[in-house]
Amino acid sequence: MLILALEQSGTQEGEWILSQLISDNELEETHRLRSTISIARMGDVNTLVAFRSLQDAMKEKGSLLANTALINMGVLGKRAPSLSNQVDEFLVEKLQSDSETYRTLIAINNSTTANLSEQISPFLNSASSSERELAVSILSRDSSSAPLLNEALKKETNPSVMQKLLSVQGKDGYINQELMIDLQQRAVDKATPMVTREIIFGFLLNHASSSFEIREVARDIQKQRSVSDAMEKKISDLLAH
Repeated sequence: MLILALEQSGTQEGEWILSQLISDNELEETHRLRSTISIARMGDVNTLVAFRSLQDAMKEKGSLLANTALINMGVLGKRAPSLSNQVDEFLVEKLQSDSETYRTLIAINNSTTANLSEQISPFLNSASSSERELAVSILSRDSSSAPLLNEALKKETNPSVMQKLLSVQGKDGYINQELMIDLQQRAVDKATPMVTREIIFGFLLNHASSSFEIREVARDIQKQRSVSDAMEKKISDLLAH
């Protein structure tokens, strides 16, 4: 409760006390972790004290404290606009020089920055589906990244990443019709895992300009006889009308 009170104090004295708690090796780890989370959430009151405290906590490499500090560095960039540039620069450097790319991507996602598309776009091709999903989330904030996300849609096979890619389509009310045609082809492509194809078909069902244009897709999928019961019902309902 005291740590929460310091977070909500809205004072630089509170920030300083939290920084001392984070660096106190004698303190129970739970309290150091809570202080790390709290200092990043103070908002406009935050100064370089918070930034440096999180940096220092990361020096305990591999520890839960270091991981928590890294993830919350992004929160600091979001809550304290005056520190956002420094946070972005720090996270980009860490992304390029550190092996903990997944947690760094989480931090960047937490920061809600839209200025790092050039650094993030290579992760659309990461071997890790979790990293690809985070890359999609970050890039979706930058409208200029739309072509990159459209290209990713043409080759992604992981269901979670595909779901994320489709969720950012049409945010402006417009669905690329050329892309819709590509998705129709992917929905019947046996090289694409069936779960992913079902996700694609669900998207087509919700966004097609008319049911007529995806009826043939539905018939082709139905012929393959390997769909889930839920998918079979969607197809049957579509073809029944």
